[in-house]
Amino acid sequence: ERNFIPQDSYVNDYIASSDEYFPSSGSELFIVFENPDKIYADRTSMAGLAERVSGLSKSAPYIAEPEGESYRNVMSGLQEYLSVSGTDKIGNVTLGSDSWPTTQQDFVLTLKQYAANPENGYSQDVKFSPNNELEAVKVKLQYIKLIKKFRGRDVQDSDK
Repeated sequence: ERNFIPQDSYVNDYIASSDEYFPSSGSELFIVFENPDKIYADRTSMAGLAERVSGLSKSAPYIAEPEGESYRNVMSGLQEYLSVSGTDKIGNVTLGSDSWPTTQQDFVLTLKQYAANPENGYSQDVKFSPNNELEAVKVKLQYIKLIKKFRGRDVQDSDK
């Protein structure tokens, strides 16, 4: 991430501060899903994204394990909520045998109400049009910081 930044750029100061105060935190990565029909069709696999990125912290692409502050996925949060609590408090729609709303319209309504609750922490992860149509969903991941000590200095780990 440093090789392409001009020497006099303020970004270098940001990176240096990040290295000093948050040495174990890597850069955030967001995956954005934009097609509402595809989001609905792939809702179960999107909810299971953590399984697909687990184990990628030891080799390229060096993505942190999907846990804690390094991972946020509204679809997995919603799936868990629906399987435990149903939809009584978020639209009261019918759920299918897969514990998801049975229609795309009900899914969008449920997702909007779930994400809008500040206690869930997903309000910035779902985008709706002024007409309340689903536009996009984003999932937060984090890269592993590839820094090691070499002769008393922090350097990029070129072994990785």
